[in-house]
Formats: sequence, structure tokens, C-alpha cells
Amino acid sequence: MYIDTHLHESKYSFDSHQSLEDAIKMGKTRKLDGICVTNHDNSDLAKDIGWFSIIDGIRVIVGTEVYTKEGDILFFGKMDIPNRRIPFQELIDMTENIPRGFIAAHPYRCNNRGLKNSMADFVDYCFYPKNLSKSYRACVSMSRRV
Repeated sequence: MYIDTHLHESKYSFDSHQSLEDAIKMGKTRKLDGICVTNHDNSDLAKDIGWFSIIDGIRVIVGTEVYTKEGDILFFGKMDIPNRRIPFQELIDMTENIPRGFIAAHPYRCNNRGLKNSMADFVDYCFYPKNLSKSYRACVSMSRRV
């Protein structure tokens, strides 16, 4: 199954010009099975389409890109996240009683929003685009230690 786990749509995200409809079309063009809409610090799209939908043959999962004190985390779980910056451990604690998943959004980004190795204890798998060779090597190195 091929799923894009990190994209934003324009209705509820300040940094996207892509509508949900365009994201779904892009997913179909790329022969994806699904997309995860992870807008910054809100899951408002879930009010429109639910947490999980199938739209035009594409699975659509609503998550949230949470700006924690350690950096950006993609959160998947049926829960609204507080509209404030919180420590990653607080996010873990507040969601411990629901099925959930976390992904480091861009762990080695050089804008002070990358988690770097602060999430290493939680890593099960690491994938990073190979076109960013320094970031890719750091990610693979960290995942081998886990």
C-alpha cells in the first residue's frame, strides 16, 4: 500500500495552495492508495470528512502536524490537539489511551523544527528522501542505533 503521509490542504492550512480535491487528484495520478492530510496544529478537516474517508477511490486520513517543543511531529489519532506548543512527552501522555501513531515530519530539517535524534527511543522505522543526502545519512544512522 502506498500512502503519502504528509501533506497539507488549503482550507485549513496557511501554507498550502492545494485543495483537498487537488490532493486527491494528485494521489490518483501517482497511483497512491491513500493520503494523510496533516495540517499544522489542527485537525479541522475531520469535521468536514471524518477521521478516515474514501473519496473518489482514495483513502483520506486526517492527522495533525504538531509543532512540539522538540520539533514537528505528525500525529494520527482521533483527538483534537491543543492549540499551543507542547512538549513531545505531553503529546504522548495525553494520547496514551487512544490508538495513535507518530511520525517525525522532517527530522533533520535545518530550521529549528527538526527533531534530530530526540525521538530515537520511539523510532521503529526511518525513511528519508535520498535526494537530501546529509539528512538521509543522519536518519539511517539514527535508525540503526534503535
